[in-house]
Amino acid sequence: MISRHFSYQELTKTSVSEKNEPNSYQLENITKLAIFVLEPIRAKFGAVKINSCFRSGVVNRSVGGSLTSQHLANSGAAADIGSVENATLLEVYSWIKSNLNYDQLIIEGVRSFDKPENMKWLHVSFDSTNNRKENLIMCNGKYKKI
Repeated sequence: MISRHFSYQELTKTSVSEKNEPNSYQLENITKLAIFVLEPIRAKFGAVKINSCFRSGVVNRSVGGSLTSQHLANSGAAADIGSVENATLLEVYSWIKSNLNYDQLIIEGVRSFDKPENMKWLHVSFDSTNNRKENLIMCNGKYKKI
């Protein structure tokens, strides 16, 4: 287990067949993300479904991820939350924004910047050296600060 409720397998799973094993530095970052962000969300709302967390460079390229993606865990670690047991993703977004220390919080998978409640997933990252508390919404590959 990475933390009380999040397993290594859950935070390194991938939809592609490429090798996806973090090194010790990356594992440390994933662990901090789990402890300081994912566990508090789990404690507040119940079960959390993670769509994607750590990605090796090969996996990130295979899924079309950004070269600077925090899923690569080189400067921090990121998780894409697909759903939470007892809340909408917009409620989770608002709670994280008000209660947790994070680097980026991104509403993703919307068709319009004006409809954040229709997000498909919520991206959250943690960087133990510099959490910027940056809030964004992503629509059709474009980012907007919110």
